[in-house]
Amino acid sequence: MSIRLPLSIALAACSLAGCASWRGAAPTEPAESLTHLVTELHMHLREDTYRYARPRSQDGRDLLEVALWKLDRLERERARVPASWEPADQVIAFAQARTLERLRRYAAAAAAYERVAALDSILSEPARENAALNRRLAAASSGIDAADVAAVEARIRDWREIVWELRGTSHASLAREELESWQVLRVERLAASGDAAAALDACERLVEAHRESKNVGRHLVRLGDLYAQAARLRAVEHSVAGAPATHAEVLVDRAFTAWELAAETRDAGARRAAEARIQALDADVHGGGHAP
Repeated sequence: MSIRLPLSIALAACSLAGCASWRGAAPTEPAESLTHLVTELHMHLREDTYRYARPRSQDGRDLLEVALWKLDRLERERARVPASWEPADQVIAFAQARTLERLRRYAAAAAAYERVAALDSILSEPARENAALNRRLAAASSGIDAADVAAVEARIRDWREIVWELRGTSHASLAREELESWQVLRVERLAASGDAAAALDACERLVEAHRESKNVGRHLVRLGDLYAQAARLRAVEHSVAGAPATHAEVLVDRAFTAWELAAETRDAGARRAAEARIQALDADVHGGGHAP
């Protein structure tokens, strides 16, 4: 049976699903609170969360989490099983799926989309497509042994392919966020394994690949830390074995450069961290040391 959506709900649903047009019945219920919520949610879902932080309220709450809470509350108040859903229930479920997706909770998003796809309405086809996509994203995000660098590398290859496939779509920023997070994990795993040179190389590539990211300041801080750690090791080699100190000085300069770049980004936390490190390293160098 085809479910026909009231006009106000259908227009809001189309904004969520990206419909080009809609034709349907005249309104049978106002559902203004749901329409307002979905319209507001649509604005948040358009945010590029790869480049910019997720939207927050003035008191610091994540607005996507708030929207999901409101949608869950509406679902509880209506208390209908899918077999007896009215149009508003279908829109609530689709909106929940879109929000879960943007929160990177892909398995839960796929399940929500599948509930909508089982019905026959304007949202069924986009729900089926998005359910399939979210199942794939969930698989690519599934847990692995984080200490297994080869497994992390495999995940990075998976997400590079997904990023390429989703370029120019509404899911592009999500894919870039996921790829970035796995590349960050690679840096940390290499550093934890003691392979300082590989960690430094991976972090340099991370910064280069994600210059547009909201997290580039943090990546630069981490890069400066790795340069400083490498300089410390070189300084120890110099004091113990009489090795040339030139390389250590070059690494110190690179640490300064990375932190100075981080101090110029829009990330307030990264700026503070970078400025503190610059001051500490500057004091140490001028105090006679070679590295922090």
